[in-house]
Order: sequence, then C-alpha cells, then structure tokens
Amino acid sequence: MRRVLFSSLWSALFVSSAYAGAIIQYDISNSSTNAGGQTVYQLTYTVSNVSFSANQELAFQFDPAIYSSLSNGSVPSGFNWIILQPNQPLGASGVFSAVAVVPIQSLTGKFSVTAVMNGSAQPGAQQFSINQLNGDVIGATLDSGSTIAGGTSAVPEPVMLPVTLLALLAGGVLKVSRDRAKGTASL
Repeated sequence: MRRVLFSSLWSALFVSSAYAGAIIQYDISNSSTNAGGQTVYQLTYTVSNVSFSANQELAFQFDPAIYSSLSNGSVPSGFNWIILQPNQPLGASGVFSAVAVVPIQSLTGKFSVTAVMNGSAQPGAQQFSINQLNGDVIGATLDSGSTIAGGTSAVPEPVMLPVTLLALLAGGVLKVSRDRAKGTASL
C-alpha cells in the first residue's frame, strides 16, 4: 500500500511539472516622440515553451488607459498578424494578434509592435492568451498569462489541478501513517 501511495505521489509531482505553460518575455526600446509629443516605444516579445498548430493565435492585450495606438506589427515566418486599436470601441483593449498559418514546433524569431503611450504612461507587463480559432472566432483559450520583463528569471506558475491533487495525496499519506502508528489505520 505504501508503494502505491508513494508512486502516486511521485506521479502527481511529475505531472505538475510536465506542463509549465508559455513563457513570454518582453523588451522595450524607446523609439521616438511623435508630432503630438507622445512617447513611441518598440515592444519585442520572445516566446518559449510553446508550439503552435495551424489556426492557433497568440494575442497580446493593450490596456486603453496606457496605450494610445499600435502599429508596425512584425511576426516570425509562419504567422499572419492583425492589430486592433485600443479604445475602438471606447474602453476596449487593443490587440496585437498573430495567427499560425502552419504548424510551428520550434519557434524562431520574435514578435514586435510599435506602441504610442497615453500621457506619461510607461509600457510594462501585458496579458496574453493562446487561442484555438474556429474560423474567425475563438474556439478555446489554451493558455494565458502575463508577459515578463526580458532578463527576468522565467518561473512559470504551476498548473493548479496537479498541485492540488499532490497536496491531497500527501495529506492522505500523512493520515494513514499517523493512523498506523496509533494502530487505527483503515482504508
């Protein structure tokens, strides 16, 4: 019985570390100031720990309170891109979307977009999602998270279900061990 419990514990631990999720790091460079005096930045994204099937989308969200406009998208080979401007319609996030047109197992190249900031706002971490598209609509969100600054140690968040199962299993092992020590063990 003990072997079964410990092998289950190790299996749950292995499963929880098997999928860490996409890691997306961003780098910011100050491109210029536009005619209106707004700061224009180039945001460049390095994507790792993910492969794409055809019709899967990587979408970056741009908060309309921070970003005024987006332009000059650039994506690696095998992707098409589109930009939806912040505040169109009013209050809507901007989106920089890259859709894989062919399966991509080993991603080479970077994603980038030029962003004009609102007032004195500074760019920072952004929300992203990886979606499976059915035609032009999102069929399912496969992964989501927040970008991290380039040069930052990329430690993905653990997957919650396997971690929860691991904790429950560890608690069960502890209870059985204590019950056996007291001579009251029952399964």
